[in-house]
Amino acid sequence: MLILQLLFLTIGSAIAAISKKTKLAVAISTGLLLMTYILSIAIDLIEKLTLLKYLTPFKYFEAKIVMNGNGLERKFIIL
Repeated sequence: MLILQLLFLTIGSAIAAISKKTKLAVAISTGLLLMTYILSIAIDLIEKLTLLKYLTPFKYFEAKIVMNGNGLERKFIIL
């Protein structure tokens, strides 16, 4: 969870640094967060979308995989 929070903190900070309007930066960051969360839910519901798991950070570190003792997948850590 900490890794996911740090990832979104970095993305939000980068958007805020690039954008000159505060409200626009907040809207883009929030929209990106919600879009990736909805995408992660859609991937769970529709099996054909499994290739999109690389686009959403919510699929990088799944608790059920980590807690089963499998640890973190190397491809997601590198990504």
